[in-house]
Amino acid sequence: MNQRRRRKSKGDTDESHVGFLGKTGSSKSFATQGIVERLIEKHRRVCIIDPMDRYWGLRLGVDGKSLSGYEPVIFGGQHADLPLSATHGDQEQPRPL
Repeated sequence: MNQRRRRKSKGDTDESHVGFLGKTGSSKSFATQGIVERLIEKHRRVCIIDPMDRYWGLRLGVDGKSLSGYEPVIFGGQHADLPLSATHGDQEQPRPL
Protein backbone atom coordinates (compact mmCIF):
# COMPACT_ATOMS: atom_id res chain seq x y z
CA MET A 1 0.00 0.00 0.00
CA ASN A 2 1.48 3.31 -1.04
CA GLN A 3 0.81 5.79 1.75
CA ARG A 4 1.87 9.40 1.54
CA ARG A 5 3.20 11.08 4.62
CA ARG A 6 1.64 14.42 5.33
CA ARG A 7 4.22 17.13 4.95
CA LYS A 8 4.35 19.63 7.74
CA SER A 9 3.93 23.19 6.70
CA LYS A 10 5.62 26.13 8.33
CA GLY A 11 3.87 26.83 11.63
CA ASP A 12 2.33 23.35 11.92
CA THR A 13 2.37 22.51 15.63
CA ASP A 14 0.18 19.41 15.56
CA GLU A 15 2.90 17.04 16.68
CA SER A 16 5.59 19.42 17.86
CA HIS A 17 6.81 20.94 21.07
CA VAL A 18 6.98 24.71 20.88
CA GLY A 19 8.72 27.14 23.21
CA PHE A 20 9.16 30.90 23.17
CA LEU A 21 12.27 32.52 24.57
CA GLY A 22 13.34 36.15 24.67
CA LYS A 23 14.34 39.07 26.82
CA THR A 24 11.96 40.67 29.28
CA GLY A 25 9.63 43.02 27.45
CA SER A 26 10.12 41.46 24.01
CA SER A 27 6.36 40.66 23.63
CA LYS A 28 6.66 36.90 24.15
CA SER A 29 3.47 36.75 26.21
CA PHE A 30 1.48 38.87 23.75
CA ALA A 31 2.54 36.79 20.74
CA THR A 32 2.17 33.48 22.52
CA GLN A 33 -1.33 34.23 23.80
CA GLY A 34 -2.67 34.61 20.26
CA ILE A 35 -1.01 31.38 19.17
CA VAL A 36 -2.38 29.53 22.21
CA GLU A 37 -5.91 30.77 21.44
CA ARG A 38 -5.66 29.49 17.87
CA LEU A 39 -4.34 26.10 19.03
CA ILE A 40 -7.19 25.73 21.53
CA GLU A 41 -9.72 26.66 18.83
CA LYS A 42 -8.28 23.80 16.74
CA HIS A 43 -8.72 21.46 19.74
CA ARG A 44 -4.97 21.01 20.21
CA ARG A 45 -3.41 20.14 23.55
CA VAL A 46 -1.96 23.17 25.32
CA CYS A 47 0.11 23.24 28.50
CA ILE A 48 1.41 26.55 29.82
CA ILE A 49 4.20 27.09 32.34
CA ASP A 50 3.26 30.49 33.71
CA PRO A 51 5.05 31.52 36.91
CA MET A 52 4.16 35.18 36.20
CA ASP A 53 0.39 34.43 36.21
CA ARG A 54 -0.32 35.98 32.79
CA TYR A 55 -2.23 33.27 30.96
CA TRP A 56 -5.09 32.50 33.36
CA GLY A 57 -7.07 35.26 31.64
CA LEU A 58 -7.43 32.95 28.62
CA ARG A 59 -10.18 31.25 30.63
CA LEU A 60 -12.20 34.48 30.84
CA GLY A 61 -14.34 36.19 28.23
CA VAL A 62 -13.77 39.72 26.97
CA ASP A 63 -15.79 41.11 29.91
CA GLY A 64 -13.30 39.52 32.35
CA LYS A 65 -16.11 37.73 34.21
CA SER A 66 -17.73 35.11 31.99
CA LEU A 67 -15.91 31.94 30.90
CA SER A 68 -14.28 31.96 27.47
CA GLY A 69 -14.54 28.22 26.90
CA TYR A 70 -10.74 27.93 26.71
CA GLU A 71 -9.35 25.47 29.24
CA PRO A 72 -5.55 25.39 28.95
CA VAL A 73 -3.58 23.48 31.59
CA ILE A 74 -1.57 26.04 33.53
CA PHE A 75 1.41 25.35 35.76
CA GLY A 76 2.51 28.14 38.11
CA GLY A 77 1.00 31.45 39.18
CA GLN A 78 -1.87 32.17 41.57
CA HIS A 79 -4.52 30.70 39.27
CA ALA A 80 -2.60 27.55 38.31
CA ASP A 81 -3.96 24.05 37.93
CA LEU A 82 -0.69 22.95 39.51
CA PRO A 83 1.40 25.38 41.56
CA LEU A 84 5.13 25.83 41.04
CA SER A 85 7.64 27.17 43.52
CA ALA A 86 11.33 27.95 43.56
CA THR A 87 12.01 24.58 45.21
CA HIS A 88 10.04 22.40 42.79
CA GLY A 89 12.49 20.24 40.93
CA ASP A 90 15.16 20.33 43.62
CA GLN A 91 16.61 16.88 43.89
CA GLU A 92 17.72 17.35 47.48
CA GLN A 93 14.14 17.50 48.79
CA PRO A 94 12.98 14.30 50.46
CA ARG A 95 10.26 12.61 48.46
CA PRO A 96 7.07 11.61 50.27
CA LEU A 97 6.39 7.89 50.40
